[in-house]
Amino acid sequence: MSRFILILFIACSFTGFSQLTDKVEAKNFWTDNIRNIVEYNKEDVLAQIHFPLKVGDKKLTKDQFRVVMDKHFNPELRRELSTKDIESIDAWKMGDDLTQTYMIVCRKGLDAQYEAAVLCFLQYNGKWMLNQIDYHKKENEED
Repeated sequence: MSRFILILFIACSFTGFSQLTDKVEAKNFWTDNIRNIVEYNKEDVLAQIHFPLKVGDKKLTKDQFRVVMDKHFNPELRRELSTKDIESIDAWKMGDDLTQTYMIVCRKGLDAQYEAAVLCFLQYNGKWMLNQIDYHKKENEED
């Protein structure tokens, strides 16, 4: 069932961006957020995260995340992000207040047991900030 939800999410992501967001805003978001992750200046990346950061089922403070950020923004994930562009943004309006959320799906998860990482960004005081990282585990091939 989890695989079905992930496939549905990815399929929807191809249409979500063009319908829900502005290309200039998306380019600014990409420059201000994703480029920092790809280039991986840790202080710049930390400055664009809204803490506590939800990572899976945990909420991490800035100090807690600083200790583990190398594994979450591993070289494989950063390399994959470097091949993407604004068309990779999945824009959603979530909840009753229609808050816009930008999501980026990467095929490189935390480690071999994960098939994807989803980076979720929300606006805080007009600035896009990472507020959640979700990982999707690989399904057992026998299921």
